[in-house]
Amino acid sequence: FDNDAFAIDGVTRWRIYWGFFVGTLQLSIGLCLLFSGAFWLAYTKSIPDLLANAVALSYVMQVDELLYQVVVPRKVKALVANLEPVDMNKSTRMRIMDGIPKKALCTVFFAFAFFGSMVGSSVLPHAGRMRDLRDSICPP
Repeated sequence: FDNDAFAIDGVTRWRIYWGFFVGTLQLSIGLCLLFSGAFWLAYTKSIPDLLANAVALSYVMQVDELLYQVVVPRKVKALVANLEPVDMNKSTRMRIMDGIPKKALCTVFFAFAFFGSMVGSSVLPHAGRMRDLRDSICPP
């Protein structure tokens, strides 16, 4: 392949449905990994186990990228790398706040919301149980 860019002129309705299905599947797998991994890490008791579990979770999250690098042929990677962005109609774009990075703001909002919910639902109750256990074993 040369370095010319490729463009997609149109997408059939079935490919759009397939894309939504695959996207929904990826989102559900990602959310399952997010919640199960967060609970797994929240209930880890020692620092070495926490580090090992965090590395294991990071590996699990990167398996799809590793498979892409190993399995997909170089020509397909070059084709994907040289694809131009699909031009969306102005009616389909989210144009509520022009000039503000909406994706970044949503990511930060959901990260803080998830972090707050995990702290409130897992970490604080777990820390309270640990304090109670410490106080029962070693009274003040």
